[in-house]
Amino acid sequence: MTEERHADISQYLRRTGKLIAGVAAVGAVLSGLAGYFNVYKTLNVRPPSGSPSAAPHLSIVVLPFSNTSGDPGQDYVADAITDDITVELSRIKGSFVIGRGTAFSYKGKTLDLKEVARDLNVRYVLQGSAARGDNRFHVTAQLIDGLSGANIWADTVDTDRTRLEEVRQDIVAHLAIALNFQLTSAEAKKADGKSNPDAVDLTMKGWFLFYQHPDQNAELAAQLFTRALKTQADFEPALAGRARMRFRLGADNTGPDREKHFREGTEDALRAIELDRSDPVAYFALAGIKTWQHHLDEAITANARAREVDPNFPDTVGQHAWHLALTGHAEETLIEEDKAIALSPHDPAFENFLAAKCYAYLLLGRFREGRTDCVDAVEFHSPWIFSTLLELAEYQALGENENVAGSLSRARQHYGNLSMSLAREILWSDNPVTQRQTEENIYFNLRKAGVPE
Repeated sequence: MTEERHADISQYLRRTGKLIAGVAAVGAVLSGLAGYFNVYKTLNVRPPSGSPSAAPHLSIVVLPFSNTSGDPGQDYVADAITDDITVELSRIKGSFVIGRGTAFSYKGKTLDLKEVARDLNVRYVLQGSAARGDNRFHVTAQLIDGLSGANIWADTVDTDRTRLEEVRQDIVAHLAIALNFQLTSAEAKKADGKSNPDAVDLTMKGWFLFYQHPDQNAELAAQLFTRALKTQADFEPALAGRARMRFRLGADNTGPDREKHFREGTEDALRAIELDRSDPVAYFALAGIKTWQHHLDEAITANARAREVDPNFPDTVGQHAWHLALTGHAEETLIEEDKAIALSPHDPAFENFLAAKCYAYLLLGRFREGRTDCVDAVEFHSPWIFSTLLELAEYQALGENENVAGSLSRARQHYGNLSMSLAREILWSDNPVTQRQTEENIYFNLRKAGVPE
């Protein structure tokens, strides 16, 4: 990509950042309407009958959820959840989602799900139920393989909250994220047997590997995205995916390759944005890289754009929380990270949410409250210099000398360049509130634990 193209994208991001404050109040509404219009305009046409095995990748019909509350007056709740899931799934990159009009023609009928998949020429069928009682809200969902009729995945969301709109949003976001993982995994498995996989197959296989073990498979996933790009040049999903992996690889690296990962990840992200300015993964990767490179204003702008494109993308919610901590708002970080966890309670990169909460608790000097998150973050993703430093400071603050010794030994084993200089690079912030909190509650304890200058 030329420097002129980089400048164009950077200028676009700066303009976007200035506009975000003005459109925040209507952004979510417009995003939702855009999703509905997209579904109705492009997908609300009954496709020709065919075989699910030959149907488009990530093709799915969301059948009307049944109302199991025993009260016919609650049908509208199940219908609304069906509508919302349909819209959310339509935002998945490369998805083909049957429109509401066609899906609701099956409401109330006894169905052979394999026949439904064949009639609509889709690979997957999602069905479920919703029941709203006096004090509880219970939703189930099942993902069915359209070719075999086998149940691929099932989930249940059970809550005692009674505010309908809030509950609906939480349930729909949770199911849409989980379904994204499951659909990608199912498609990746189908691609395994292909002798000549295409760019879509290779990209989904890359995500599948990453979802399985983010701390181990980022490099393998990046290689698959590279293969996808050799198969189809400028395949935007593969560029965004590789940018995401290079962000991860750079964040995991304290050696000379870090900047190489970040430089190449920036190239991929900017090219992906140039090709498609509606992909949150590319903006998220760019924001993450800019954060680690200490260009916080650019990072916040890019992440805000990602959140505008997809408000339910848990990675960007989590990164927003991290940015709050870096800008003197650690208390708000705890609230936002809990939102990210609620969106994706089984997220493959769950340690990021925990590490950010640990960081916020340490900044606030609430060491006892942060202990579990700090320890679990390392357990989920070891080694990672960010969570490693936080865990060490946490143990020292609590006076757990035996754990301090073990944590320090592991840190030195993984990071031969362990020092306060490295800590200042990793835990950098130019905000005076965060700087003071970091010095008093993290750097002080790292020095006390034995980290040299």
